[in-house]
Amino acid sequence: MARYILGYESDWQETYDDEAEAIERAEEVATYGHTVEVVRRRFGFHSFVTGFPESEREALKARWRTLPHWFDNSSGGGDPHHHYNSIAHHGGHGGGFGGGHGHGGGHGGH
Repeated sequence: MARYILGYESDWQETYDDEAEAIERAEEVATYGHTVEVVRRRFGFHSFVTGFPESEREALKARWRTLPHWFDNSSGGGDPHHHYNSIAHHGGHGGGFGGGHGHGGGHGGH
């Protein structure tokens, strides 16, 4: 089963089972002025799905092309300004802006 992870505020913030729901939430978070990326994780492999605002989408996508699909930044390798922490070890913590829409605890709302 694929999982969809949202990255913003220099951290992997929220995890979803449904791609459409993840994209909708990413669009919402971007309205607060954040650059948000949506990543698909399936069988331990990660791939870029989309990013917001749309003006940043190509730059986000280009950075994903430079990384292996199994990317794990826990050893300090890779592109540190892009990958907040290890997505390979992302445990599914949720939340973020005002709750996680049923996806767990959170990092506090704004």
